[in-house]
Amino acid sequence: MNLSLNIEHFINERCSESTEVLVALSGGVDSVVLLDLLVNSSLPAQQLKVIYVNHGLSSNSQQWGEFCQLLCQGYQVTFSIEYVMLADNRRNIEAMAREARYLALKKHVNHHTVLVTAQHSDDQTETLLLALKRGSGSLGLAGMPASLPFGLGMHCRPLLNVSRQAIELYAQQQQLSWIEDESNQDSRFDRNFLRNEIIPLLNQRWSGFGQSVARSAQLLGQANELLDELAQIDLSKAKASNHGLSISYLKSLSLARRSNVIRFWLRCQQLCLPSMAQLQQVEQQMMNAAQDSSPNVCISDYQLRRYQDAIIVVQRHQDISAQVIPWLGQSQIQLPDSLGQLTLGQGYGANESLMTIFLIAPKGQKVEIRFNVAGSYKAWPVGREQRRSVKKLWQEFAVPPWLRQRTPLVFFDQQLVAVLGVWIEQGYLAQESDLDSLRIGWSKNTINQ
Repeated sequence: MNLSLNIEHFINERCSESTEVLVALSGGVDSVVLLDLLVNSSLPAQQLKVIYVNHGLSSNSQQWGEFCQLLCQGYQVTFSIEYVMLADNRRNIEAMAREARYLALKKHVNHHTVLVTAQHSDDQTETLLLALKRGSGSLGLAGMPASLPFGLGMHCRPLLNVSRQAIELYAQQQQLSWIEDESNQDSRFDRNFLRNEIIPLLNQRWSGFGQSVARSAQLLGQANELLDELAQIDLSKAKASNHGLSISYLKSLSLARRSNVIRFWLRCQQLCLPSMAQLQQVEQQMMNAAQDSSPNVCISDYQLRRYQDAIIVVQRHQDISAQVIPWLGQSQIQLPDSLGQLTLGQGYGANESLMTIFLIAPKGQKVEIRFNVAGSYKAWPVGREQRRSVKKLWQEFAVPPWLRQRTPLVFFDQQLVAVLGVWIEQGYLAQESDLDSLRIGWSKNTINQ
């Protein structure tokens, strides 16, 4: 197989005179060969840049970075290093390293950048087998695409239809030098187990196994394109006014189409996709739930909630319902869990924002900001004819259940006098003539709602 033809095809298809090609170089044989091919291609040298991401997972990481730097000096191409820190927890170390690496790479990608990485057909086989192990659907079984959007630019894999054997043969013929990551021999890692023990047996049993897998992945990719086209049609009809999905419309679809559009909707928001079990929870808890119920399904760092006739994405937050913040005359109060801040002062003002209220001045009363009040508590908002329970008022003011304990409540002693952004209690709304009124403004962090 002529690897140079692959590179020239990539350049002709993806690169213009303004394109910057960014090579993710690890120092291993795959990325070293990719860099050598690009250096010796028709791509102008000034359009080529190289980056090495140091995860710090190996005691040799710094040495590998120095190797990559010397290699690039020899090629006379621009080189940079990114250092990343991995969280100290029990998550899959391979997944953590991959996420950190791509976040670091995105900082170097603009609208004119194409990131290139050196995955090959054997990597594709590993990816498909791992997807089978996880019980993935067609999206996971399609493996790695040859190209896809990445940050502000594109991510391409020009060697995806090339075998590891062909890459190693090229490296030997060109007398290239590379490094060997000692962790690649550790079969405790799933990908290494497949690479070192399983895939060699499959290739020995069936010649061309990798090419067959690549064809299957390509066909599944085409099938996914059709599913996405169908999901786009359904999504345009299912969108609700509150940025959610209309349950009434979802009910008109088959179970398969319903699951397809929900997953597509979440992908469009770049959210972690639900498992089959989690989709079943959505089906059981939300499709036929009572109108006034509030089911939710937790997925990664967000929740799917039902509100009125829609499924809505809600970020998961801390429970702040028990927090009480006293006002002791300070001009600012920082609210918990990234809810923003309150600005407090005296005097009535004009042209204030919609999130500013004016209350009669407290007369020796303790002023507190709380985040919880019993649903049976009776309140009488300005403009209403009678007292109602807070539970009923939340519903009438269309405040979703997950925001009811994240909305600042102003208390004078034990009296609820205002629900910021929602209502003010009768008898506590200041007039322009009340020069000593209490002014409260809420700079709200809407991202964290």
